[in-house]
Amino acid sequence: MSAYISIEEQLTAAFNTAKGSNWTWADLEVRAVALTDFTYPPQYRSTNTLVTLGHEEDVVNVGYDRLPVADHLNMPEGLKFALPKTANGKCRQLAPYLGRTIGIDFAPSDIADDTYALNSTLANINLRIAPTSLRWLPGGVIPLTLVHRYRLRNGICEMMPIQFNHTPDQWYTDHQAYSQIGTRASPLLHTADNDYTPIRNILRNVAVYDAYATKLINGGTGFEQQLPAAIASVDGLPWQVSGSNTVFNLCNSWAVYNGPTAGARGWAVRTYQLEGTDLRAIMSLVNPDFDRVLIMRLHERNCTNLQSSHVVFHYNEVA
Repeated sequence: MSAYISIEEQLTAAFNTAKGSNWTWADLEVRAVALTDFTYPPQYRSTNTLVTLGHEEDVVNVGYDRLPVADHLNMPEGLKFALPKTANGKCRQLAPYLGRTIGIDFAPSDIADDTYALNSTLANINLRIAPTSLRWLPGGVIPLTLVHRYRLRNGICEMMPIQFNHTPDQWYTDHQAYSQIGTRASPLLHTADNDYTPIRNILRNVAVYDAYATKLINGGTGFEQQLPAAIASVDGLPWQVSGSNTVFNLCNSWAVYNGPTAGARGWAVRTYQLEGTDLRAIMSLVNPDFDRVLIMRLHERNCTNLQSSHVVFHYNEVA
């Protein structure tokens, strides 16, 4: 059975062929759906499913193959999905919205009657295929990755607003919140006013990637040791890449912008990954007198003496 052809139409056609009738799917009743095994008649053992359809006294058994959902819909990064306003914590309620997302119709009977907790920490939902599904083999899982965070408010599902706490590295939407411990200096004040043009050929090679896990600086060899040494040669601070939590540590930091300074402020306005204090700092400390700027995010645990914020390295294309 194809995933892209109406299973209802196919079953209706099988019933009408067997009975010489002209019924529609709405006229028929699904009286049983079962996985076949050695106990079934030989003619039904070559397929994995037997469905019993009926109309009044007429009954037809149809053997066919239901499909494993993972072969058609699963992907490593998960299926990106936005919850509807009517979301209420019941998985079956998402069936028609899933169909609109991927272009294959889903009925509530396709999805197991599971529930999920709808709150601000919900990031993934696994939809299990129910035994009553006509198209899909039961037990399969469709993993949904939510693209936003949601909450129930007055019975309506709504996206969580971005909430600012205006303390270092305190935000709630799509991030973990960390508290500021001890007295730490702002890395922006250490770096934003320096001219890093002498090491421009090194800074230019710090790449910005879409995937967070691939852009961490943590190798500790080659370029990743050259980078802190080069920065330290300009500003005189003891930058390093160390596996231990220590001062001026670039370990597990990542580049968020590396390009013309003219575009840096626009990037800061568009991104949702900046809390209010960082946004104001970026807007005021990005200096258009320089050609380019590299903005990196420090890791809040690995760098023990600086606030969990950004470092800003200005440089020119030529000396």
